[in-house]
Amino acid sequence: MESPNALQRFVLERYRENQSQPCEKTRALLNQTAINYYELKRDLVERARLYKLDTGAEVQLGGAEMSRRAAARAGLQLPKLNPDLE
Repeated sequence: MESPNALQRFVLERYRENQSQPCEKTRALLNQTAINYYELKRDLVERARLYKLDTGAEVQLGGAEMSRRAAARAGLQLPKLNPDLE
């Protein structure tokens, strides 16, 4: 089993702190913590998706591909390059 990360440790600490509370209050705290954790995970997945959409062409494409596309937009075609130079 892998060691718990900071978020898992936080949740466990909150659970242990509130074990002495009445059952209803503990259940409400745990439910709220679970909801917060779910929303955090969902938001992080969405952030990663948006970041991937936002990355520029310079990150996603190499220099040769960017040049080829720019030339194609201008109606030109790049000459065949020596494969050893790429």
